[in-house]
Amino acid sequence: MRRLIVTSLVISFLGITAAASAGPPSSMDVQVMTQNQYVGANLFPLIPALQSGDPVVINSALVSVTSTISANRTVDRVNALSSEILSRRPDLVGIQEAWVIGCLPANAAPCTNPEFNGAWGDHLLQTASALAGDYTLAAYLENFVFGSDFVDSQGNKGFVYVQDRDAVFVRNGISYALPVPGTDFPCAKPFLKGSGCTFDVNTPLDLNGDDVPDAYILHGFLVVDAAIAGKTYRFVNTHLENGYVDGFPGVIQSAQAMQILTALAGTPAGSTLIIVGDMNSDPADAVDPKSPIQYTPYMLFAGANMFDVWLHRPGDVLGLTCCQDEDLLNRESMLTRRIDLIFTREMPRTVKDARLIGTVAADRLRPPGRGLWPTDHASVAAGIRF
Repeated sequence: MRRLIVTSLVISFLGITAAASAGPPSSMDVQVMTQNQYVGANLFPLIPALQSGDPVVINSALVSVTSTISANRTVDRVNALSSEILSRRPDLVGIQEAWVIGCLPANAAPCTNPEFNGAWGDHLLQTASALAGDYTLAAYLENFVFGSDFVDSQGNKGFVYVQDRDAVFVRNGISYALPVPGTDFPCAKPFLKGSGCTFDVNTPLDLNGDDVPDAYILHGFLVVDAAIAGKTYRFVNTHLENGYVDGFPGVIQSAQAMQILTALAGTPAGSTLIIVGDMNSDPADAVDPKSPIQYTPYMLFAGANMFDVWLHRPGDVLGLTCCQDEDLLNRESMLTRRIDLIFTREMPRTVKDARLIGTVAADRLRPPGRGLWPTDHASVAAGIRF
């Protein structure tokens, strides 16, 4: 695979730090939350299957992934995740992996096959419907998209497709505005339907073995400005690529983190900057020795004087957020990494009631003690006083 060149994104570390220094303190509070909804299966086995070029191998991988998603009760899970938000009632919510998963022809086999039909649905639309009356979908961003023909065990032919989206929800009664990508903050690849940007550097997929990317696993970030109790907040939601410890080139997720810091360096001093998301970067993660950027995303945010909100909560709690088993049926929680994070540019005066949501047996779907976890991540919520 061709080596990625990111020298255009390697910006001055000291320059970021100066631009992101803390602003004046405030007594106003804000409640925020980040939630990864999870597609319902590990999609990465599709990559080597596609690279094999073998139709039988590809079809087997597609059937396996789709069957797993179907068994993981998407509708029930998304309803449970929406209930987490309604119970906590944060002011601003960043959601990652709000997928749409579909099949054509919708009213015929194999799409109606009981093995698969539990997989189909629109997570974002379902979330918006469940939150209607309490929250507004302020912005969303379309990321990775994939579609392929497939055949079920009865020989029925269909077409399956998925698309990943990230979103920001704002609690009703809070006024908000969408900054313009490329005008209010730098953005080379704006998402035309909202205040979002696709990252300049994404994971390439070489499916033909010719050392030329045929597709990219796209990610990006969203920006929403909100006014709460007389104070302005710039709220950013993102989902960075997997990193070196997951078997991916660490340079990709680090370049994405640097792009966010660069784009937000011009955030007005009077606006409190909050960044949430699935960063795929734990404070203890190792640096990729092959990367030209010798900092993980966590190191970059910390080095830019961003404050890790979890470290400002009372008590000594690890705050682990990832990951449950692929089938979500593990009896005991298996979270071992802290990668779902909340950062602020301004130093919090206090962090009130910061907690993980979805980590105890009572959070699992019915039947009690035997149901699925609602997602493979823990959601993270915090009340912050500046």
